[in-house]
Amino acid sequence: MTPHRARFLVNLAVVAGTHAGLILVLVVSMFLHGCTKSRPAAAAIPIELIVATPAAESGTAALRPAPPTEPPPDPEDIAPPKPPEQKTPRPKPPPPKPPGPPRKIEVSQKRVTRPIQQKPAQPKLTAEEIRRLLERGAKPGERSSLSDADLRRLLNTSQTFAEHGAAMTPDQLYREMIRQALYAAWDQPSSGAYGLTTRMELTFNPDGTITGHRIVAPSGSTPMDESVVRAVRAVRRVSGIPADFLISNRRLVVSFELTDQ
Repeated sequence: MTPHRARFLVNLAVVAGTHAGLILVLVVSMFLHGCTKSRPAAAAIPIELIVATPAAESGTAALRPAPPTEPPPDPEDIAPPKPPEQKTPRPKPPPPKPPGPPRKIEVSQKRVTRPIQQKPAQPKLTAEEIRRLLERGAKPGERSSLSDADLRRLLNTSQTFAEHGAAMTPDQLYREMIRQALYAAWDQPSSGAYGLTTRMELTFNPDGTITGHRIVAPSGSTPMDESVVRAVRAVRRVSGIPADFLISNRRLVVSFELTDQ
């Protein structure tokens, strides 16, 4: 321990002892002074003493002071009550409209006339055309059995007419025109028995184009049947035939007969 610290502890012990002695002297002197002084007699305190009994508990409860009440709040601090939220009622759909009276349909009494599209008039046969028909066996008369257009088609064929016989119909004329168009392209086989016949079914478009063919009755001779097939393939279209006829007769059968001519 250092000398400085030892000196500090000595001084501290001296001071503490001095204070302890002073306190002891003071306590002893006060004790001695109290013992020698006389005490006065106890005086009565003028206070009414009340002792609660079970019978008086109910009466004493009314004598108890009421607990302090809080002052009413300032009206300015009181928030006004919120008005009750009002629900907006949904609008009701309008009632359906009553059905009106049935609409009266007015029928027009006016007569509507539509123009009739007339086909352009065909020029009548010339004197030369009439002469050529008479040379083929046609009989003169007041009325032609065929239209002028069909008679002109007939002039494009090699058809002749017997002096006595039934009049040619348009259907017969168109079939004859198809047959002659195919015969003109048919190269008849040189070898073969005369009288052989091959029946060929042809399918047409309204414009006269041949779209299909098949042999429905072969002749029994391969060269004969092959020559007919080559003729049909060579004629792709037959011109001059009305579309109405080809629509009604889409399939036609043509007979090819081998002759000595």
